[in-house]
Amino acid sequence: MILGFFALFFVSLLCQILVLSFSRKFNVGIDLPEKSNRSKHKTHSLSVPRTGGVGIFISFWVAVAFLDFDFRLVLLFSSCFIVGFVEDINKNLNSSLRLYLIAVISASSLLVFDRALLTDIGVFFPVWFAVPFTVFAFSGLTNAINIVDGMHGLSSGIVLLALFFLGYSAFCYGDAFLVGALFYSFAIVLGFFVLNFPRGWTFLGDGGAYLLGFLSALLATLLINRNPQISPWYPVVIFLYPITDTLFSIYRRRFVSHRNAMAADKLHLHILVKKRLFRNSPYSTLLILGHIFIIDVIAVLMKNSTAGLILLFILGNILYVYVYEHLVRFKARNIFKKQLNSI
Repeated sequence: MILGFFALFFVSLLCQILVLSFSRKFNVGIDLPEKSNRSKHKTHSLSVPRTGGVGIFISFWVAVAFLDFDFRLVLLFSSCFIVGFVEDINKNLNSSLRLYLIAVISASSLLVFDRALLTDIGVFFPVWFAVPFTVFAFSGLTNAINIVDGMHGLSSGIVLLALFFLGYSAFCYGDAFLVGALFYSFAIVLGFFVLNFPRGWTFLGDGGAYLLGFLSALLATLLINRNPQISPWYPVVIFLYPITDTLFSIYRRRFVSHRNAMAADKLHLHILVKKRLFRNSPYSTLLILGHIFIIDVIAVLMKNSTAGLILLFILGNILYVYVYEHLVRFKARNIFKKQLNSI
């Protein structure tokens, strides 16, 4: 497995370099700088390719061909990638249609994997409720990973941390299938990450973000269903930041600003951290990923305790709202300076 891990990392890195060169040469999938960019949650200042997902997509199929990576998993990931990649290229695929297609793929996963159904989150669900809930959860996390894909290394960094801790948990319970799937996936995403962070030479695009979001949702669900010792709230806390950011953004747009809840904007927490604290994407990403790492470590230690994980989820949401409020009110810079002076 170690040899396969490093092989996939270098394959992924090579694919990223080749795709990056092709994109620049033929001007395919190029995203405009922040000021002229049609997307309202991107923050880069230079024109960059949004085709990083292509390299990830190719690398997974290499894993299928040479490392016996589960074909069914990659087929589902690939379907989500194609939905987003069409938007990356044409930039005219309706957001509601994309959401519908992701929901259809999510429903299809229940037919492909008998342990992909979410029937228990501390309360047992009957099948008639569990099916739409699972489709909602898969679609929601898939879109959440896309929503936080606005800064160098943030979205892929969140997924890397999640894959590592989920893989470690699978290892603890001797789940060889998921250990391989999670750590091979980690290697592939890492090959993209080194070009995305800190320099931002390439970005995931909608295709890559959808692929990683669905990958995360499906593998996390398989983990808790194949290993019932692990609390169903464990992956919820592992993905606390994208889940909280998405739900809070919907609330903020719909009930505070009275706008379309699905309309993109530049008022996400990570964007405010960049604009109010650092004016720098890599530093902002490191700060957020550092906090996520701490929460993930605590979650691993509590992975069998549903009550403890629910409490951690609530505390994480309170912290998110507290920091967001201070950033909006321009207090963050003073607080940050006081913290530095106290060290």
